[in-house]
Amino acid sequence: MADTSLERLKLLYDYEKFHIGLYGAMITGFIAILSVESEDLPLWMIVILALAIISLLVAAICGAILASSVIDIYNTYNHWELVTKSEVNLNRFWTEKIGPYKRKCWKAETWWRIGHTAFWIAVFLVIGAFSVRLIVTNL
Repeated sequence: MADTSLERLKLLYDYEKFHIGLYGAMITGFIAILSVESEDLPLWMIVILALAIISLLVAAICGAILASSVIDIYNTYNHWELVTKSEVNLNRFWTEKIGPYKRKCWKAETWWRIGHTAFWIAVFLVIGAFSVRLIVTNL
């Protein structure tokens, strides 16, 4: 019988790895837009895209802290083989304070919320900017 708590932690790790890659791809795309279209874009749109890039960087950093902490929280990289069912608990992970370089800044759930908020801010900034530009150019 599979340990559901351990599986949930593994899924969280994979989830965060996927999102880090997604954020990286989006950042690359926005930088490409700025590089190719910078002469045609109004200044306000360049600023909004730059803010979206910064927001995605914040989201990626939060995701990286979460992903690395899933492994690092128990101070051993072979944790997956050593733990018993009672030691693995996603709820315990969410309430642990984690941070970069093993500094215990905020709870894991706080990092997750900051990362997701930053991602959605970037999405709304970009959608809003391109929508306004589309409306303005079609007037």
